Amino acid sequence: RASSPSAAPATSIPPSPTVYPTLQAEAADALTGIQAQDTSDEGGGQNVGFIATGDSMRFDNLDFGPVAATKLLVRVSAGTADGGRMEVHLDDPAQPVVGTLTVDDTGGWQNWQTDEVTLTTPVTGKHTVFFTFTGNKDSEFVNVNWLQFEH
Repeated sequence: RASSPSAAPATSIPPSPTVYPTLQAEAADALTGIQAQDTSDEGGGQNVGFIATGDSMRFDNLDFGPVAATKLLVRVSAGTADGGRMEVHLDDPAQPVVGTLTVDDTGGWQNWQTDEVTLTTPVTGKHTVFFTFTGNKDSEFVNVNWLQFEH
């Protein structure tokens, strides 16, 4: 007896990656201890500066979509060798760190470079994102122009 042909397996279309917007630092939903200032970076506009230990930025309701973000690009400048770090937290600044940027001297407060942060936890769905700052000394250590998550 001949066997009847089997039905082809159902296929599903994988979700499309979200194209994340560039987050202008001065447009954060909340800036704590941080001030906007004019920037000489390409594109002009403003950046945030005067950033020291205990300062933070908050962006509400970022939609990462179904395909995980795995890295973050950050446009930074620093005119001091003191250095420090920017940490990324989801939903609450007390939650575990999902990414850390080590900040080093870029050669001037308006001498910009783009640094990449690898996220230790891939991020999907909607989240409020907190960026917290800790300097190696008790002084201002970084300016931020923009941030952009990527896959």
